[in-house]
Amino acid sequence: MAQAVSLIRRADGVFSSTGMPLTLGSIVHEFNDGATPAQFEQDCSSVTMSAFSSVIAYYLHGSRAVADYFFKQALFFFIQSNFC
Repeated sequence: MAQAVSLIRRADGVFSSTGMPLTLGSIVHEFNDGATPAQFEQDCSSVTMSAFSSVIAYYLHGSRAVADYFFKQALFFFIQSNFC
């Protein structure tokens, strides 16, 4: 069973998890690139398979705030890469 992971939105708008050195975005990016929980734990020993799985479950179940966050991130990078 996956452990509960507490995600917070920092003052700068970035989602991170208490007790983990990585942001929600970096974990989701690795997941979308094909990383499995076991691979991620091997590459980043400070994040357990259970914590990785919990963050991905939170992402996949999708709260409105998380969807908005990723949309704004994508829009920001699109604008930067095309207009700056």
